[in-house]
Amino acid sequence: MRKNFFSTVAGATILISLLGIAAKGIGFMREIIFAGFFGLKSNFELFLIGAVLPSTINVALLYMGQNYFIPAFTNYKNKNPQKADVFLNKNIWMFFLTGLFISLILFASSQFIINGYLSNSPEELRITALYIFRIFLFTIPLNAVFSILTAYFHTELNFTYPAVAQLILNIFTIFFVVAFTHLWGIYSIPFGMLAGTFVQTGILLWAIRSKISLDLKEIFNDFLSSSNFTGSLGIVVLIELINQLHVVIDRYFISSVDQGGIAALNYANTIFLLPITIFSFALSSAIFPKITSLFNSGSMDELRLQYLKTLRVNSFVFVPISVVFILGGNLFVHIFYQRGSFNPYATQLTSELLKVFAISLVFYSAYSIINKLIFSAGLFKKMLFIAVSALAVKIVLNIFLVIRFKQNGLALSSVCCYILMAVMSYVAVAKKIKFGYTKKLFEALLIDVINAVFAYGISYLIYSVFLPVNMIGAALMIVLFAVIFIINAILLETEEIEVIRNIYISVTKRS
Repeated sequence: MRKNFFSTVAGATILISLLGIAAKGIGFMREIIFAGFFGLKSNFELFLIGAVLPSTINVALLYMGQNYFIPAFTNYKNKNPQKADVFLNKNIWMFFLTGLFISLILFASSQFIINGYLSNSPEELRITALYIFRIFLFTIPLNAVFSILTAYFHTELNFTYPAVAQLILNIFTIFFVVAFTHLWGIYSIPFGMLAGTFVQTGILLWAIRSKISLDLKEIFNDFLSSSNFTGSLGIVVLIELINQLHVVIDRYFISSVDQGGIAALNYANTIFLLPITIFSFALSSAIFPKITSLFNSGSMDELRLQYLKTLRVNSFVFVPISVVFILGGNLFVHIFYQRGSFNPYATQLTSELLKVFAISLVFYSAYSIINKLIFSAGLFKKMLFIAVSALAVKIVLNIFLVIRFKQNGLALSSVCCYILMAVMSYVAVAKKIKFGYTKKLFEALLIDVINAVFAYGISYLIYSVFLPVNMIGAALMIVLFAVIFIINAILLETEEIEVIRNIYISVTKRS
């Protein structure tokens, strides 16, 4: 019975949501452990340098596997059900060989790549980054296979294996760091990630072991004729790859920032992205399918109203989080990170960056929702133009801002890019659907800002007078802030409260 339930849309949504939250929680715990063991030390920055390019490629491969294989396999299986396993094996081998080819090319040019990051650094530091980079290259072909296997399980409505397998990576990384850092130092991280990637891929391969074939002649026969890789998908993959390059570009400025600046940037960005990965996913899962359905059916008046509600709910959720990060960011950094090697200086450096990132939180969370509607509308070329424009702005701003503001300049350039991406995406959709509610949206945003600042001021006053100045007191202050913010919203009779209530009712009914 459980299997049947989790094969339904509602059951799959609940399962993926729960395991997704678990994965994010374990991933964040991993970052906390990194902070405790390595802080802002140079060896952790070397890890960030060595890992960034292979990690970027892994994300692109995972995205490609999901968006290419699911429609291609479904279409092929409908036409040739008896050869569905052959098509699966073709893609497993092709992605594996593609990943292997990429790894070999990068291995051959690895010294050139690392020297590009660390040209002015001592040789021993370059060697460390080089070894980390080469260890990570082994993950690329494994992750390429994992992306296809994950997509295959999803087409078969089997969501448990991929969701559980994705937990393995962070669990192995945490174990290796805790168990072997005293022996291997910073190398415990890449070895843990490599082991986790190997095991999670092995789990999925084992689960479909009866379908795996080693008959390469049959597998590669007429492969291209069965491939459904379209130009539109190529643009989607290119957009994702370009968006991932922002982090790669930041790493090239390691010699222009303070010692530990790149590590602090990573820690701050982790906290910044945490609410987006949790709440934006929940928001889009609950509201976005209806918007897509309205767009496809041509119900434009209702679509515009639902789109307005979605963006207003996004503002209602992320404005208070932004205010808390800006006004009390040091509190979060202290609670999450300050222990072991993560000292008060690291907390100060990271909290300054978090406050900068938080300026764009509402915009970036909105962008993560808006771009889905852009893809549904088929505005691929506009999305590509937005991605390329943001990347160009990122490069130019990094060059100018890092000179004066160092790592804060890198964060500020990201903020400008996130705002630019959100505004350009918003304009593109507004033109497409003739959206005329910009003034109402701005008014709702202003009300949320005033409410959040007021709620934070009252809660901080109570905290400073009545609550203990420790982690418990800080946690109570955040709870108090949320309560005051929501009570104010209820008293103001904002529409977002009703929308969120309806979402909750619909989700509970579905489950």
